[in-house]
Amino acid sequence: MNPRNNKLKITGLFILGIILFGSGFWYWQKVDENDLGQENQSKTTNIINQDLKPDSLPLLTVTRVIDGDTIEAGEERVRLIGIDAEEINQTGPEKNSSCRALLAKEYLIDLLLDKTVEVEIGQEPKDQYNRSLAYIFLEGELVNAKIIEEGLADVWLMSPNTKYHQQLIEAQIIGQEVQEKTDFCQQLN
Repeated sequence: MNPRNNKLKITGLFILGIILFGSGFWYWQKVDENDLGQENQSKTTNIINQDLKPDSLPLLTVTRVIDGDTIEAGEERVRLIGIDAEEINQTGPEKNSSCRALLAKEYLIDLLLDKTVEVEIGQEPKDQYNRSLAYIFLEGELVNAKIIEEGLADVWLMSPNTKYHQQLIEAQIIGQEVQEKTDFCQQLN
């Protein structure tokens, strides 16, 4: 094996470890001792209760894909939790966006558009743009992890929405290998 690749893999794993440690530390710093073992009523949502099992999640039909980490279901805009895809150019021609950003959007269009998905809203239900924060399941598979495994998005953990963080970290390891071997711009042609 190439010593340079080994060094990159070790560095990547080290960085992931720091991210996990930091996000866990930050999460525990934010937990109020009075809330331990109790549900925080201000963080409930009308779409889903965190205690529901996956077979009882609400269903939504995806009507539009905004980019590699945001979809729409009717009037509801949903940001996929735990991932960060490169942004699509919103103010100029979309073609000026990065190849990876365009492929991430295309991937979600092929995977989700006009399909019914299961939606699990995060413990923190909305972001600063009033988008619902959710884990998306298609046929029992966590879409948030699938796009990371394809190398089209990266893990982006934000406390308190860390329920599937282990699956996302494992997907990132696979996704990094894909990124090292893939010329995303060539795939667009």
